[in-house]
Amino acid sequence: MAKNNDKKEGVMTNFVLYSVGCSNKCVFCGKVRRGDIKKNLREEYNKLKEISKESNIRIVEISGNDPIEYEKISDVIKKIKRISKTKNIMLSYSWKKPS
Repeated sequence: MAKNNDKKEGVMTNFVLYSVGCSNKCVFCGKVRRGDIKKNLREEYNKLKEISKESNIRIVEISGNDPIEYEKISDVIKKIKRISKTKNIMLSYSWKKPS
């Protein structure tokens, strides 16, 4: 684990809720069978923990389907804030790596 002063600064990362689904039923993913949300969350939390060991996270973007439709999104946001130590949370339909 990096010392606090050795951490990468200003990192933006994503948190993908690929198992949630949404009510839009879009052609490109509306027919996709959804997975296990508990497994999905566990994997994403673990990824975030690993990133936060080496980096000071500035922004976490929650994407995948429509995150706001997930009934426990406020709990997810609270846990992300605890893990990442950031207050900057964005929700979107998709994620594009900044250039």
